[in-house]
Amino acid sequence: MPVFRELDELVLRAKEGAVTVSEIEAVASALSSRGNVADTYRMVYILGRMGCYQYEDLLARFLNFPSEPQVAGLVISILCSQWGLAAKYRDELLQALRSHPWDVDNEVRLVAISASGKYLVSNSDCDVLVRLIEIAESDDYSHMRRFALEALSRSLGAGYSEAVMPSDQVAKATWSREIMDQARSSMLKDCVK
Repeated sequence: MPVFRELDELVLRAKEGAVTVSEIEAVASALSSRGNVADTYRMVYILGRMGCYQYEDLLARFLNFPSEPQVAGLVISILCSQWGLAAKYRDELLQALRSHPWDVDNEVRLVAISASGKYLVSNSDCDVLVRLIEIAESDDYSHMRRFALEALSRSLGAGYSEAVMPSDQVAKATWSREIMDQARSSMLKDCVK
């Protein structure tokens, strides 16, 4: 099967859940041989979107992928957020929160921040919580701070619509302060012995 010519079609069909087993196997085989690095993102996407849990180990090999940070970010999203395996990949998640030197545009870090918020909804993890608080407190990159605040808000039980930072400056400041107060309170209660 000429996988690489059909990838765009397979991506579209993966969105509908309509990729055949033989096509999935061909994609996994091509990905594992890494014959065409330029197609790595689309191949990872297909396996993730189709819920191909049997290829978890193959996808995990791309958690540290300096040549294409977008691929590493997609793998974190698949494994940690979509497949709910953040506890298993906790160390990789924490490393991404600290930022990889090759993640110059913070693509992996932003995905890790979002995945961490989802992870903390059902897991108590002081290291991840403290790291999110540190990012929300100290990062000058406005998107990074916003992502960290929204992840903290979700981790504290807010629904997705409530966890979105308001656009009004006054409301934004109040919302941010309330989230940080709640997150610090949670940290003191659960993490400081």
